[in-house]
Amino acid sequence: MYAKCGMLAKAQELLEELPIRDIVAWNALIAGYAQVGKDNSVIDLFNRMTEDGIKPDLVTFTVVLNAFSHSGLVEEGQMIFDDIQSVYHVAPTLEHYTSMIDLFSRAGHFEKAARLIGKVSSSTEQLLLWLVLLGACLKWLNVDLGRWTFEKLIRLDEKCAQAYICMANIYAAVGLHAKANEIEVWRVNSGALHISDYCSWTDVDVNLYPIDNNDDHA
Repeated sequence: MYAKCGMLAKAQELLEELPIRDIVAWNALIAGYAQVGKDNSVIDLFNRMTEDGIKPDLVTFTVVLNAFSHSGLVEEGQMIFDDIQSVYHVAPTLEHYTSMIDLFSRAGHFEKAARLIGKVSSSTEQLLLWLVLLGACLKWLNVDLGRWTFEKLIRLDEKCAQAYICMANIYAAVGLHAKANEIEVWRVNSGALHISDYCSWTDVDVNLYPIDNNDDHA
């Protein structure tokens, strides 16, 4: 309660008073610091928790990986991600992969992000992760990688409306309006007319790019 209300000092004071601090209590405090963007505190608490012999769970890893992403700590994030399976013997979830794609993308390590996606066996999860990477291409206006990622997405699902919309927005953002129009026409002709629930997993901009048949920009 204290953590969710932003009263972190009180929350931490209460944690210190507990005779037994289990993973639920640690997660509550760590998530509270993450909620207000105090990523260094998140990392410090995670280290202290593990030093106390508390084994992190999947919720802990999600919060900590997001903190590493916001702080740009690529090597530390990679180490934690690898430890999920090699040290703690649990399978990383889609949220963990999403956090790592975000971490690599924020740091400009797009090739690492693409290689990580290739390790995912589920085509549905691959689709979601490619959308995360395409969203990063829009954020950083990386046209070449965006085009390559878009092609990967369309091969997985030709009716993925988010892929078309995001690629059109990438082109539009760099002034390639004719290219953006082509993508939007392609989307309509492919029958990719409905935004799916994938958006709840990604930061892909799904604002429709308006078709302008009179646009003659390069």
